[in-house]
Amino acid sequence: MEQFGIEALSRGAKKAYFCDNNANAIKILTDNLNKTKLISNAIIIKKDYRLALNEIREELDIVFLDPPYKLDLAANSVELLLDLKLINKETIIIIETDEPDRIMTKLEQIPEAQIIDKRKYGRANLLFIKKRGT
Repeated sequence: MEQFGIEALSRGAKKAYFCDNNANAIKILTDNLNKTKLISNAIIIKKDYRLALNEIREELDIVFLDPPYKLDLAANSVELLLDLKLINKETIIIIETDEPDRIMTKLEQIPEAQIIDKRKYGRANLLFIKKRGT
């Protein structure tokens, strides 16, 4: 989902966090950010997502998650975002998956998470989640 972060920066986002623990993916991301001259607004964290999220010290406006499709990391990521208080009721979390029903079943078990939309683009599905208002 690097393209979403780059697109957000190109449309005026003040900064974007990028997280990947794959060295090749980080190199491609860095090259693309340099080509688009957006590198100065990017924070690149080359770590596992759990460690990366622990480094962020502010609430996020939009979170794009593109975990490996076959691993159950999407719901875990949402729970961690909630536990670390990195999101508020205005934050939008977007998850890319090829198995929306499986992911939605897991997300529905998180009381604070609310699925607000679901869209399909070819093989990929995007799930839109917000924190339930209190």
